[in-house]
Amino acid sequence: YDVRIALNAYCFPMKSMEYFFVGKPVISTAILELQNYPGLITIASSPSQWSRALRHAVKHPNSDSIKRLQRRIALENSWEKKFTKISEYL
Repeated sequence: YDVRIALNAYCFPMKSMEYFFVGKPVISTAILELQNYPGLITIASSPSQWSRALRHAVKHPNSDSIKRLQRRIALENSWEKKFTKISEYL
């Protein structure tokens, strides 16, 4: 995501929640909403940062406690919950 584009900077990529659900590490560009998950999502903004983050993710898989937290967050952000919230406003 090119965060210089407002649509990308302010989006909420649901793919991140899919990775959370299965306990995978997440590395992202500086999307504002994803910065709400410090310690769970690594923000990288240059090729060298991406390379470091990827090497770290491979060498240090998420602990079971992090995986449980990720799954809980993923379930809280499910499409079903999003549709329910949207329908409350309609």
